[in-house]
Amino acid sequence: MEINNRRALVVGFTQGIRSFTTSPWVFASTRNAQRLSGFAEDQTNYVIGRLRPGADQQRVRDDLVRTLPRTDVYLSETFAARTRDYWMFTTGAGASVLVSAVLGLLVGVVIVAQVLYATTVDHLPEFGTLRAMGAPRAFIYKVIMGQAVISATLGGLPGIALSLLFARGSEAGAAVILVPPGLAVALYGVTLVMCVLASVVSIRKAMSIDPAMVFQR
Repeated sequence: MEINNRRALVVGFTQGIRSFTTSPWVFASTRNAQRLSGFAEDQTNYVIGRLRPGADQQRVRDDLVRTLPRTDVYLSETFAARTRDYWMFTTGAGASVLVSAVLGLLVGVVIVAQVLYATTVDHLPEFGTLRAMGAPRAFIYKVIMGQAVISATLGGLPGIALSLLFARGSEAGAAVILVPPGLAVALYGVTLVMCVLASVVSIRKAMSIDPAMVFQR
């Protein structure tokens, strides 16, 4: 094959290493990499180093910074975080993901608020009866909050399950989707908070009922 108009011989393929862009990763010796990329022998973008077992990472980094003052030296965690921040906040790909997430959250709040509000309106006589019987405000809150929790559970858990299935299926694709357990729990928490916030409209409607409406029927 050709790489930058230079002939290259492919001797093997990797598994589990994918590029976020359409350009594939090519592994080669330092000399071949410099030849294929057009770099001189004294030029390079970055070098990955591996420490001996038990070595102090921070101390090694500080020593490299003092020895190479014009070179950026990062630990693997820092480099990974900078890469994520670059794609999320300085490129169109990250902006589209963030906008989609915000829009999904707003649409979810509106839909859940409408469902809970419609449910509350359908049961206004029951809430009026409870208030006429002297039910405390906390009890009304508990009923509507319970509806919100049920909605979050019935809607959130199947959605998370589908996300896990899509993540499993992406292992055979060009880009891998990762949904760690902590993220799955956080997604359920966001769904729960979204539903609870959406129930505020229903709570206000239920608390504005005149208990005397029960006796007018």
